[in-house]
Amino acid sequence: MLDGYRNAGALNLATNTTSDEPLAAPQWSINIDEESAQAQAEDIMRENNEWNAEFEHIMSDWASDQELLERYYWNYELQPHLEAGQKLDEKTLSTVITFIADSTTVAGRPLVEVFPEIQELMLDNFDPSGPTLVEKFGLYQLNLSE
Repeated sequence: MLDGYRNAGALNLATNTTSDEPLAAPQWSINIDEESAQAQAEDIMRENNEWNAEFEHIMSDWASDQELLERYYWNYELQPHLEAGQKLDEKTLSTVITFIADSTTVAGRPLVEVFPEIQELMLDNFDPSGPTLVEKFGLYQLNLSE
């Protein structure tokens, strides 16, 4: 292996040990075509800049499309659904209040006869965090002693 290394000119010595003269210096040179190298470097930089510009364009499109999608789903999908849920909640609450008002009697008379505004009062004063029915429906405001 060392002989191959020597023959490659690295040591520039004669492989024939009988001769006292070394081999001649290698006659090689590197000629750099600076214009070509500069043109290649500029091509690479241009391609890199184009790639970065396209990347930024993609990211910008992605962000605007994401915003459009979010706005669409918020305005046309989620908001109508939430509004429908709110109406359902109101209907449920109204049904419960009507049931309570129709099912309750005061001194043997229906509550709605004794307090005609009871349903409106219960709707207006509804407090979902009230711990009791009286507090949930604002019935503490009624004077039940009449």
